[in-house]
Formats: sequence, C-alpha cells, structure tokens
Amino acid sequence: MDLAGKGVIDALAEFEAHWIGQEVEGVAFKPAESAFFRAVLSGVVAEQRAIDGKVDKVLSEGWPLKRVEAVLRAILRAGAYELMFRKDVPARVAITEYVDVAHGFYNEDEPGLVNAVLDAIAREAREGELEAKRTAKPAPRRAGKVR
Repeated sequence: MDLAGKGVIDALAEFEAHWIGQEVEGVAFKPAESAFFRAVLSGVVAEQRAIDGKVDKVLSEGWPLKRVEAVLRAILRAGAYELMFRKDVPARVAITEYVDVAHGFYNEDEPGLVNAVLDAIAREAREGELEAKRTAKPAPRRAGKVR
C-alpha cells in the first residue's frame, strides 16, 4: 500500500488475485487464510497511529518508523498489530511468523531487528506472556514404564 499508494480494498484484491497461493517469478507463495489476512491488513490500517507510535518508541532514537524501508515497515506494523490487538494469537507465534517473513525478504540484520522490536512490543502489550512460558514447570512424570 505504501509503495503503490493503494487503499485496503485494492491491496487485498491484488494480493488475493496475484500473490497468495500463486507462483511469481519462480517463487511459490503458499496459500493463506484470506479472512485472517484481511483482518490483519485492515486492522493495521485502522490502528496505524497506535502501532506506529509503539514501534517508534522501540526503534533507535533518530530512526523513526517512517525512515524504515517500506517492506520492513509493513512487517513491523503487521507484527505489532497482532501483538497489540490479536490476543488470540500467541505472542511467540506472532514473533516467529514475522521473523520468518523477514527472512523471506532479507539476508542480513533485518530479521534480528524484527525479532527485537516485536519482542519489546510483546513484553509491554502482553505483559508476562513471554515470561510465563519460560518459567512454567514441566508436568510431573507418572510412575511406570519408560517408553
């Protein structure tokens, strides 16, 4: 949307028709759950002011989100949206998915930046969720045969 200056409806139509589940220039794009994709894209647009403010707070001083390259900016916005507004998606899952998306576009430091920014947002937006998973005690073992 940033690059082409398109609105949500046009962007959704283009992705659903030409990218999702298609092969483009020898790269196969896996099918996606269209309803979830629509919800994330429209949610990012609806909540962009809050998302951009949160991402700006995490980025290095003097390097606001508007200075970040467009694809990386879109990845950060979508990941931040899920962490801030889609509590049905576990934080670790959202972070991992968007780091994987970043790896699809970048080979250098960008996936690490996505991980760091989204981790910081998750720790604030989902206070305790990341820590709870690490400190959870394993289930007690039952007495009996070892498999």
